[in-house]
Amino acid sequence: MQQLVGKGLLGQYAGFVSRAVGFVLDILIVIGLLWVVNFAITLPLQYFLGFNINQCKTMVSGTLPSIIDQSPWLCIAVISTQAALSLLAGPAYFILLWSMGGQTVGQYVAGVRVVRLNGRKMNFKSSLVRYLGYFVSFFALGLGYFWVLWDDRRQGFQDKLARTVVVYAWTARQNEFLLDRVRERMGAKAKVSSTAMTEDEIRALHYVILSFKLHTEMNSTLSSLEEAVRVSDFSVINVAVLVKDETGHLGLVGVSDLSMNTSGQMPLMTVDFRTIRTGLQRLLQHYPPESFVMVILVKRDMEKRLCHALDRLNLPFEIVAMDTVLAAVQESAVADDASIEASHPG
Repeated sequence: MQQLVGKGLLGQYAGFVSRAVGFVLDILIVIGLLWVVNFAITLPLQYFLGFNINQCKTMVSGTLPSIIDQSPWLCIAVISTQAALSLLAGPAYFILLWSMGGQTVGQYVAGVRVVRLNGRKMNFKSSLVRYLGYFVSFFALGLGYFWVLWDDRRQGFQDKLARTVVVYAWTARQNEFLLDRVRERMGAKAKVSSTAMTEDEIRALHYVILSFKLHTEMNSTLSSLEEAVRVSDFSVINVAVLVKDETGHLGLVGVSDLSMNTSGQMPLMTVDFRTIRTGLQRLLQHYPPESFVMVILVKRDMEKRLCHALDRLNLPFEIVAMDTVLAAVQESAVADDASIEASHPG
């Protein structure tokens, strides 16, 4: 069972009931939108032209009816417009909202969000594939919807096809671990910590790195670390969780300092986490694809306490100095420059 010590349900795989509630709400919203749009089409026709779509002929006499009376073209136009809106409303609603923010209105109310397994934001392609997956789940006698009941990642057929998962998106308190990839989606630079650090202090930092195959194992470790920080056994600067996709690319899932009053910020001043991730990408090549990688940034005086806590949890880990990460960043930049020069000689 997943541990939820002080973490609410944020980032946990969403259950069947929460997803079903959000889906039913979305269906009702789409039906409501169709009713409003169709009403907006037929009401002006009936009010100004006396045209009743149910009878598909003019209902009153006057000057205008002579233009449209008994005209099949107006009936065809209205019925075709309504049919087109009925066909497009569903995909437009789901695909647009998933692409923009990862959740529909119904999912927002139910407190769940759709995220991609590689940590990148939802885009049009993944949203389209997931929407089409709804039909695959339906035509599989509904089995695709109920697959979430026994799948380890609570994935339906639509999630399998689009390589997405549905997680809880609401928090139980202010400082929850950010799994909505706000920084990745918004493309924002990591903010400067309120506590300034010198260049020497930055280079003296260490990363303690762990790898998890399952989301539940990673989340359980986060809960244990958060509890340890809460009782002041030790402190960390921040914890970043990355996900390695099938190609080995590192996607940022979230960053937190696990404290009681603020979400984590990278105290690296001019060095943002995107740059650091470039170095980690080179250093973490030996970790398996499709796994979660937790990197814990600590000061040297806290490193032993953290390692002792991880030993108590029987978790294997490795330690990488910040200097090593920054050197890997430089190596990556040099390699990129060499590649550009090779592809554009002279």
